[in-house]
Amino acid sequence: MTKEGRRIAIGIDVIWPYKRHTGIVAGILAYGRTRGWRCEPEPFLETSGVEGFRGRSFDGVIARTTPALAAYARRAGLPLVNVWMDSPVQGVPAVLPDVTEAGRMAARHLLVRGHRRLGFLGYRGSWTAGRMSSAFGAEAARGGAACDIHLVTWRDFPDGRAWRRFTKDLAGWIHAWTLPVGILVMDDMSGRYLAGACLRQGLRIPGDVAIVTLGNTELLCEKMSPSLSSIEMGFERVGRESARLLDRLMAGRPAPARPIAVPPAGLIARLSTNAFAVDDPLVSRALRLIASRACRGMRVRDVTAALPTTGRSLERRFRRVLGRTVIDEITRVRLERAKRLLVETDAPLKTVADRCGFSRPEILAKVFRQVEGKPPGAYRRERRPG
Repeated sequence: MTKEGRRIAIGIDVIWPYKRHTGIVAGILAYGRTRGWRCEPEPFLETSGVEGFRGRSFDGVIARTTPALAAYARRAGLPLVNVWMDSPVQGVPAVLPDVTEAGRMAARHLLVRGHRRLGFLGYRGSWTAGRMSSAFGAEAARGGAACDIHLVTWRDFPDGRAWRRFTKDLAGWIHAWTLPVGILVMDDMSGRYLAGACLRQGLRIPGDVAIVTLGNTELLCEKMSPSLSSIEMGFERVGRESARLLDRLMAGRPAPARPIAVPPAGLIARLSTNAFAVDDPLVSRALRLIASRACRGMRVRDVTAALPTTGRSLERRFRRVLGRTVIDEITRVRLERAKRLLVETDAPLKTVADRCGFSRPEILAKVFRQVEGKPPGAYRRERRPG
């Protein structure tokens, strides 16, 4: 069978429309259309006999790989790509979201808002939780923050008793916090559970607690109140890259030695982190001004003019409280906006520069390379689906 006529089995359940499932499938289908593939959902391949499977003439599989499916694919001589972050299977070619970078990204987001007490909520025994919490904790330590890793049993609650145990555990952890605190939660649903538990204890979000989640599910993060800041993982790109890898495997090329890590598309800031955990009221006011006006051409003297202070005094207080200068903060806000525009739009660099307060695209490109270590175009290519 020619490569244009190949049949691809997709072992990913989309009955429950988790974004991590539907996004990956959408990416697989998008790549498959460019190759003339016929992609079919096959959630239970491992339950068929090898001969019966061969009779259906599949050429490859992309799946949330179980041990049974991995063994089945080996017996059938079938190329297989894993897209399940917590798969117990080792040694199978894989394309996975870069949860290590997501952990670092969340820590940086909370640190620049002044948080020096951080926490992580995840699931016991989860590879994803282990990698993400390690990166989150290491980045917190580099920023001079303490980090409390809290692991719960699992996110599925078969009955009311299990749910009550979970909520009691959560309430006990919250009661032990020293406020204010910034929390990373390893998925959007658990982030919503945490937000509800905080509100029931009378805590303010984001005044007392800042919450970042993983996945950026619109229903949970945007539609419910308070809205939650969340990391957009770029699941569609994971799907495309997994299909691209399967294409190489079916052509007889060797598998990569390590899983391919797809970087997050970016952090979408919402109400749950829209505050600054700093004790200095003047610095806090300056941070709010910069957050609202930096992309409109605000300069250091504009910040100083809007506050009852001198430029020298404000700079000294910024360095003492945050460890950075006023211009550093203005540049940081502009770059965060630029990164979102690069990922979420097709706007040319000149337009991105204009919208972010840079006078010329060359200045944006120079600053971007200094901070990110790569030009804006490379950043866009890495994080955009395609």
